[in-house]
Amino acid sequence: MSSEAKSSADKPSAEGKKSFFGRVKKSLSPYFTPFREMKLKRKLFVVFMRLFVLFAVSPILFGIIGVGVYAPLLIGLFILLVTHAWEWLSAKRGFWWSSLYILTAMIFTAGAVAFALVSGFMISATRNYPPANTTQMTVVVLGSKVNGNRPSLTLAKRLDVAAEFLLENPNVNCVVTGGQGADEDYPEAVIMKQYLIDKGVSASRIRVEDKSTSTFENLEFALDVILENNYYSNICIVTDNFHQLRASMICDKLSIENHYAVSSKPPFNLAMYYWFREMFGLARLYLLGY
Repeated sequence: MSSEAKSSADKPSAEGKKSFFGRVKKSLSPYFTPFREMKLKRKLFVVFMRLFVLFAVSPILFGIIGVGVYAPLLIGLFILLVTHAWEWLSAKRGFWWSSLYILTAMIFTAGAVAFALVSGFMISATRNYPPANTTQMTVVVLGSKVNGNRPSLTLAKRLDVAAEFLLENPNVNCVVTGGQGADEDYPEAVIMKQYLIDKGVSASRIRVEDKSTSTFENLEFALDVILENNYYSNICIVTDNFHQLRASMICDKLSIENHYAVSSKPPFNLAMYYWFREMFGLARLYLLGY
């Protein structure tokens, strides 16, 4: 077949696609305002929300997916939908439509307020610093995923903070916590101990709790190790900043009276993922108790 014949054969297909998208665009035009017709402030907001959506899905590039991706993605897409269809949505169409419109706005506003309040509590929990110049405590490092015989980036950041604190306080002992997940070759705590040793922390100061499978068990089983070794029951929790509030709430449930926080920060590109995921972890702890 000649190139001209091929070109003519491909032309209907291309025209068909163009026609299809044209029909879709035409059918949506009564409901959605095109970007080019928006005013500047609205355009800037749309651009911001598009970047928000892209940032929300960025953990997928690192093989990470879950509620911490789905929640901000759906929120972002919903806000973009409302922004593009604002004129149509805000038009009066009777009692039931107005009621649905108001109810949706109330739910969304309540969710935003709750998110802001809980975020405030999460930030506040990171400021529960241990007393200066004290050695009467035990450091507890909460576990996270390991890859082979190395900690994940998030866990490595926790361990770096823990190592710095332990080297600055040479009389403080430490418990590393975390069992072995189905996709892990070794218990998390075993890898964590070796990482701290490589950072210069003496092995004699580190005890391993390698059976836990959740944050609640991390602290519950760590408390058993502390009692077995006659360590101080005052604990300094080393974990990510977003994680400190839930850890503090679990300590209260376990009747650990004196607990403090030394926090690491997650990688910037994963911060949104972990922050949203933690919201669901806090809700589960509050509603189900674990």
